[in-house]
Amino acid sequence: MGALRRFWARSLINKAIVILVVIFCCCPLPFVGRGGNRAAQTGAAASTAAAEAPRSTEAATEAPAAPTAAPEATETPEGYISRAELGEDWPLTVDDGVLKCDDASRVTFTTGGVIYAVNGTAAGFADRFGWKSINDLSVPDPNYAGLIKDMRPLINRGLALCK
Repeated sequence: MGALRRFWARSLINKAIVILVVIFCCCPLPFVGRGGNRAAQTGAAASTAAAEAPRSTEAATEAPAAPTAAPEATETPEGYISRAELGEDWPLTVDDGVLKCDDASRVTFTTGGVIYAVNGTAAGFADRFGWKSINDLSVPDPNYAGLIKDMRPLINRGLALCK
């Protein structure tokens, strides 16, 4: 206990270090992205969308398939979230997706077959699991130049799914 008191009393720098460690380890910071360049991040999202576009017109010229039985109604997957639910608070460029959370509180968002790390815990494992950064889909915050919209609605909803 005495060593901790001496450490804390020594300098303002020690206090600042402790506070920063607590903040960065315990609080998700959705506006801190990998790469840091906002233009590059939005360009990456645009190039991803372009890559998903059809590359040929063969599909358009083929004859339509014969009608089949009506598809069965599909259930909405657990964790489904959309722009319609959050309205103005929706922080992404896509309209919907599925949030998931594993036992380790890693929140992910899946859309278009791509998995994105939503919270800081998931971002720490993104390279290991091949997840992309949610910042690739983020929308700039209209109130704060240079920052993205608040991801807390997604993070909180995802953490509620943790089992």
